[in-house]
Order: sequence, then C-alpha cells, then structure tokens
Amino acid sequence: MDYVKSAEISANRIIIIAAAAISVLTVIICLVLILIRRHKPQTGDLLIVRETYMSWVFGLALWFEVAIILYYVFVMPERLLVNANSYINTSVFMLAGAVTGSAAMLNYFVKCTVVREKELTDISLLGRQKTLKWVQIKSVSVYMGRRLILVSKENTTIKVGGEPKSFRKFLRLAAEKLPKGIDRKPLGKFI
Repeated sequence: MDYVKSAEISANRIIIIAAAAISVLTVIICLVLILIRRHKPQTGDLLIVRETYMSWVFGLALWFEVAIILYYVFVMPERLLVNANSYINTSVFMLAGAVTGSAAMLNYFVKCTVVREKELTDISLLGRQKTLKWVQIKSVSVYMGRRLILVSKENTTIKVGGEPKSFRKFLRLAAEKLPKGIDRKPLGKFI
C-alpha cells in the first residue's frame, strides 16, 4: 500500500514539475517572440494599429498569477498541494495562465496592422505577414462591431481594429486610400 501511495506522490510531483517547466518555457518563448517579431516603425509606415493596452495588462496579470502559483508550488507546497486533485488543478491553472497570458502579450506587442502609402500589412500573433494593396481592395465591412474587414479581389482578408485613437486615424487614411467605387458606409459607423 505504501508503494502505491509513494508512486502516486511521485507521479503528482512529475506532473506539477512538468507543468511548471512548460509554463516558464511558454513565457520565455513569448518574450523571445516579442523581441524578435515586434514590428518597429520603419520609413514609409504611415500608421501602426495595435490592440488596446488592456491586452498586455491582462497578459501581465495572468503571468503574475502563474508566478504566485509557482511560488506556492515550490516554497509552500503544503498550502497548495494537499491531494492528487490539487496537483492536477494547480497544473491546469498554471498552464492556462501561461498560455493565455502569452497570447494576450503577443496580441498587443506583435499583432498589428501596418499602414503604408500603397498597402496594408497584417502581422499575426506569431509574426506572419499578409500584405494587401489598397488598389486590390474590393469590399469593406464591419466585423463584430469594432473591427473592419478589408477584402481583396483575390479574397485575401485583413481585419483591422484595436486602440481607438490609432483606429480612428486608420479610418481617415482608409477613406482617402480606398479605390473609387468601394462602399465607404462601414467607415462611417466608426467616425
């Protein structure tokens, strides 16, 4: 019986240590991606539209939660890890906080829309770029109330939205740059 209980404790410790390692690794990878993939203003960029600052505040709060859990796991485990179920719950919350917090940080620091004289470039959470020339745009529509969808003749789409001040600047630029014949009514919903 003691052997079974000892094996269960060892398995629980392996789970919690693996979850802690994966959580820390997730945060480190996120920080590296932010350093490597964040778009820095360049010559020719008229505007960079990013998400609201609440994205990184949310991400930071989740990372702080993960740090508190890590502290209790390694410094005061008797207060947090009381049974087999608590090991699993703690692991799940730690992993969920690290992954969701990292996604929120990438959403603010990496994801953006870069507006240039002749084109738009959409940069995803992981830094992948998709470019759409102003002259290729065939339609504009509203997405979920606070975003604009621009669709090209080749059906490439870019969703633009985020921080209200830069989004309003984007709307003014879009009103100027969109090809003639494109319905501008969706722009009016935000201006």
